[in-house]
Amino acid sequence: MTLVARKINPGSERRIEEVTLSLDGKRLVFVFENGEGYSILRNNLPEDDGSPITSIQIFDHQGAVAIIQASGTNYDLPWDSIKHYAQGGGQKKYSVGICLKQFRNQRGLSQKKLAQLSSMSRMQLSRLEKNKSNPTLETLLKLSTVLEVPLKKFVE
Repeated sequence: MTLVARKINPGSERRIEEVTLSLDGKRLVFVFENGEGYSILRNNLPEDDGSPITSIQIFDHQGAVAIIQASGTNYDLPWDSIKHYAQGGGQKKYSVGICLKQFRNQRGLSQKKLAQLSSMSRMQLSRLEKNKSNPTLETLLKLSTVLEVPLKKFVE
């Protein structure tokens, strides 16, 4: 019997080595530098609109991938999100982010416009809407004022 040892470098569980799209286009498969593998159904990814994936790129630092879809939608998947979704994690059913997006859409505002009106970056607003970041009370107050929505509506 032959035993094989593999040197595992610190942080290798955070570095993506390979990403593959399944033949049917419904699943992304990730292999990390330490040998761990994860599979995610695309319909479990809130950013994915279901259109064909035209490009997958691993960032130079190997800590995230960029996904580009035929519809023009593009999104990034950092290493921790990959593990989260692969292990059955998903978005909360009810959250500040969902309310924020609903209020923004009801007023016909783009993320870019609301971000400008609220003195924040579009990226920060996007992370709030996707529940990847929690707003401070100050941020909620700004958004509440700009959207003309009582603060309590964000947390009901």
